[in-house]
Amino acid sequence: MADITTTSTEFALPTVASYPILIGPGDAVALPIRFAPTSFGTKSATIKVFSDDPASPGQVSVRGQAPSGKIAVTGSTHFGRVRACCVDERMIAICNTGDCKLDVSSVAFRRKSRHWKLVNNPFPATLHPGSCLNVVIRYKATEKFARSCDLLIHSDDPAMPTLCLELLASTVWPEVCCDDSRAEPCKRRCREPSCCTRCCDDHDCRCDDTDDEDDE
Repeated sequence: MADITTTSTEFALPTVASYPILIGPGDAVALPIRFAPTSFGTKSATIKVFSDDPASPGQVSVRGQAPSGKIAVTGSTHFGRVRACCVDERMIAICNTGDCKLDVSSVAFRRKSRHWKLVNNPFPATLHPGSCLNVVIRYKATEKFARSCDLLIHSDDPAMPTLCLELLASTVWPEVCCDDSRAEPCKRRCREPSCCTRCCDDHDCRCDDTDDEDDE
């Protein structure tokens, strides 16, 4: 055997110290071909073997399939009604239900907002088949009107490279948020975020003292 070639580098040939390789009558030499795809999809190539056989080169067609990872998300992104000045959290799981690894490059809001924050975000990360990582989303109930927010998940899943999740929450403002002596003037302002300091003390919930405009 004088040489061996492939029409695609995704089908790696065995390393041979030197040619020619002598094969005796009735003998055989095993030549392992390694499939090493660099992208997803069906791959094919032709392997040619050159020798002193008058019918040379002999050739064989090879074929392989490179499946991708497949993204899936579980968990609710609908927070419902949250009392003013309080925070609520939801946890979603980002999973790989495919046959190969899945690279998740980022998980982030489409636009920054002080009302929404990712308090646990392990991405970017690689998910092996059957594995999941959790993301915790926090809503701070200080906005006047119910408003949605988009969470974008970018991965190398060719069927869904960008997954958009809609986050929904609304703030429940109390009728009065200050002491009785100032009930009427405060009632006119209690649907404003500036009244949250007084509202928070009356609610049986966890409050977030931070108010960073740049929080995601």
